[in-house]
Order: sequence, then structure tokens, then C-alpha cells
Amino acid sequence: IDAKFVQPIVDVILNEGRRVKSQYEATYKQPIERVLLSGGGAHLHGLDKYVTQELGIPCEHAQPFKVLECPVAMDQVKGDLGVLFSVAVGLGAKKIE
Repeated sequence: IDAKFVQPIVDVILNEGRRVKSQYEATYKQPIERVLLSGGGAHLHGLDKYVTQELGIPCEHAQPFKVLECPVAMDQVKGDLGVLFSVAVGLGAKKIE
């Protein structure tokens, strides 16, 4: 992570992630295979690599528009703003089902 003043905050979140990961894997006897970053914080430079390094599992940005059919004109928006709309797209898709 480039911004060293943010790293202690990210580390607190990752410690909680480790705890939840361990509890999930112990309860369900299945490994967590990847981490998805969403929201504005997902754009922190180097966050995906840092999370991968710290948790030891692949980390990637959420791509909520991947499951939707969208006009070609939205291609740029889908890539740049997708992580910001993860919750909204998920709730919308759930309502459709």
C-alpha cells in the first residue's frame, strides 16, 4: 500500500478477516479461495497485492456488472466504477430472482 498512514487501518481490517476466515473454514470444513474487494477503498493503490500477500489467498476487485447485460456504451463505466456498485447490483440481481 502506498499510503503508509492507511496501512495500520488496513491491518486491523485484515486481522478481522483472518479471524473470520479461520472461523468459517473450521465451521464449514471448506477453504476460502479468494477475496473480493469492493467499495471506494478497493481503489487504494496496491491494496489487492497487499491483501493477497497478507492473507495468502488471491484477491481481486469485484466485477458486479459481469453478471448483467449492459449496453456497449457502459463498458468504460463497468470497468472504472464496478467496485463502487457491488452492493447495488447484488441487491438488484437478488430482487430479479
